[in-house]
Amino acid sequence: NWALMGSRTASGKPLVAGDPHRPLDTPNVYYQNHIACPEFDAIGLSFPGCPGFPHFGHNAHVAWCVTHAQADYQDLYIERFKDGSLDYYQWKDNWRAADLHLETIRSKSGKSIDLEVIVTHHGSIIIDDPSSNYGIAFKHSGTSSPNKWSQCLPQMLRSRSVKDMDEAMLEWVDPGNNFVFADVTGNVEYLNRGRLPVRPDLNHWLPVPGSSGEYEWEGFVPFEEQVRIKNPETGYIVTANNKIAPDSYPHYIALHFSPEYRARSIKNLLDKLNKATVEDMLSIHAEARSIPAQVYTKIIGQIEPQDEISARGKAELEGWDGTMDKNSIAPTIYSAFKRELEWMLLEHHLGPMIGEALSSTGRGGPMHLAQMRASFVTAAENSDSTILPNGQDWNSVAATALSNGMTWLKVTLGDQIDTWQWGRVHSTKPQHTLSATFQALAPLLDPPSVPMNGDGDTPHAGSYAQTDPFTVNGCSTARYVFDLSDWDNSRWVTPLGSSGHPGSQHYSDQTPIWAAGEVLPMLYDWDKIREEAQDIQQLKKRVR
Repeated sequence: NWALMGSRTASGKPLVAGDPHRPLDTPNVYYQNHIACPEFDAIGLSFPGCPGFPHFGHNAHVAWCVTHAQADYQDLYIERFKDGSLDYYQWKDNWRAADLHLETIRSKSGKSIDLEVIVTHHGSIIIDDPSSNYGIAFKHSGTSSPNKWSQCLPQMLRSRSVKDMDEAMLEWVDPGNNFVFADVTGNVEYLNRGRLPVRPDLNHWLPVPGSSGEYEWEGFVPFEEQVRIKNPETGYIVTANNKIAPDSYPHYIALHFSPEYRARSIKNLLDKLNKATVEDMLSIHAEARSIPAQVYTKIIGQIEPQDEISARGKAELEGWDGTMDKNSIAPTIYSAFKRELEWMLLEHHLGPMIGEALSSTGRGGPMHLAQMRASFVTAAENSDSTILPNGQDWNSVAATALSNGMTWLKVTLGDQIDTWQWGRVHSTKPQHTLSATFQALAPLLDPPSVPMNGDGDTPHAGSYAQTDPFTVNGCSTARYVFDLSDWDNSRWVTPLGSSGHPGSQHYSDQTPIWAAGEVLPMLYDWDKIREEAQDIQQLKKRVR
């Protein structure tokens, strides 16, 4: 997400824009909504189960949005239990009684499961082996202090300035977000919202002993000391899951953040804008130029091809600027090269663990692999050969990776290189949660697949797993631009539609608009909304 101050816009008022990158859930997690009452009039993207607009939206005075801050607010404690039982655990020189209780999980079928829950003062035991007298407790900011985030939402909806919005976040605990917001008077602000625990350094890295008392939390970073940026001299604020706090920031946030590629691409474009418009923001949404691609293609330009097909691949990449255009062949060749190169380097560093690492899911394993991939790009950019297999240099590993990648593409896509367009292999595959269970209904439940620009390193996101090249498994699940000079000039779009019902005409009618990088009007004025409304439903209280 990013916010421009009025000094950089054509209107003289801020522009706020961005998009959440996550798996393309079906139905989608974000829905376009507009809610008005005597206390507030707010429009934005709602999240199922959460009231209001905790992530993206605006009222008459303030616009706000988030990206994931990658903050570390979870710890694991190794608890020592007494005599093969989970009844008592050691705390310093004493044995404390654990909190043991049953949770009953009931299902629609009528069956129920009784789950024994064991809790120490650190948190719930998530892994245990009574025979070894040890277990692991999970401590989390959201369960270690009163989590009053829902109380923040009404204050958000009623906020009249960035000062109000900042104060509304006082009780926000979890999740940790890069929270960017602006008001109609021209102020913009960044807040790293969410509680950050204060604890010893070792907690940042490993599970720590729970019995010694040496690794306890010492409270949370004071709200007034959380990272803030207000009306910066650059005239803009940008976040893309990257590190925001300066190295001089005294409190620990996390060990790892996302690579700077997307943030750097956005900043490079914003630096050129002094009279920015909504259309300029949309062009940033569409930015599909890959910084890693620019690094790697410089090396490919220096290699001696190992075979004829490698020479053809090198020729296709000459003069390419790294734009991952769905109609272009160069992105396909680059991506196959990158896949082979990363496999070679990951195998060198991980050895027999590579299969397990690449097949891992969730946030842990993929995050570590992303860090390793980023380190490869940095090493390539700096001609650092210390990460390469013994006896190899960047030219030799690049030549092998290009040859292997071109051979794989030939087997996979056929001999006609002219047909290897990126969009042929890089496309979405939305699958409804129920389509695997009700396979006969899958054609109705599953929205259409569409080809995509970009990859995981570009602002126009289209990431994929190494084990399933190049099917998109991460993308923008909404796009928005908030124009604080004229709310009716704001825009938005979702990858599917405004209905989660497969039988609705609005189930996936925004898909072609989203895939083309286009957007829809985000009307705020209720008179204009009524004029253009397709349907109006009125709920009336039944009179008995």
